[in-house]
Amino acid sequence: MLISNERIVGGLPDLNAMVAQAETTDAPVETEDRESRRRRSRRDRNREPEPVQLTAEQEEAIRNLLIQLQDKDPAVRAKAAQGAAPLGAMAIPSLQPLLQHGDLKVRRAATDALANIVHHAARPGADREAEAVTGQLLAWVTSGTSLHSQIAAIRQLQYVGGDRAVPVLARVLLVEHPQMRQEALLSLERIPGRAATRALEQARRNKRIAEEFRPEIEQALQRRRETMKTVGIKERR
Repeated sequence: MLISNERIVGGLPDLNAMVAQAETTDAPVETEDRESRRRRSRRDRNREPEPVQLTAEQEEAIRNLLIQLQDKDPAVRAKAAQGAAPLGAMAIPSLQPLLQHGDLKVRRAATDALANIVHHAARPGADREAEAVTGQLLAWVTSGTSLHSQIAAIRQLQYVGGDRAVPVLARVLLVEHPQMRQEALLSLERIPGRAATRALEQARRNKRIAEEFRPEIEQALQRRRETMKTVGIKERR
């Protein structure tokens, strides 16, 4: 799916401010009290990805990646995107400018590189890599940069985000931009665990959710229930 390269006039949604406002009006039903939610919101707002100290070799590898992703030869771009996987979280910040590149082919190559990094980090036994990649993706979602990079990050969180991504994705369900909402809903539908199910259930009851969006939330919950029956397992709590 091609992601629009547009920007929202006046800046992208401030998700932390949005959830703070929701808590004073039509807040979703949660198991924690209001003060706990506020403390969690402050922690989320202040939680930044840990700075990555790169070696000279790593810096060179990332420079080469960026050059090759912009190469005129599609074979070079494809090989570079595939080779990005083991670079992991340290390469993600450098990809953001390419996701806003004027050349569609470059944007697609950068999107492929990001996807390969995420899928590599999501492999079994790579918990530390997954955590680092998740941190970088969440920073993109909440930083208010380009719409293109926000949507790309929201989409990839379904593969690697886990419980840590759920509160941020739940906030995205409140935004007015339809593609952001749709991508967040898809990610919440696919993230395993009780936290994602609970977030969808709360969103269904939240009066601030757009009425036309509620049936899609219900469908996502239904698909989760049917999937659990099909695979024959219980959600972890």
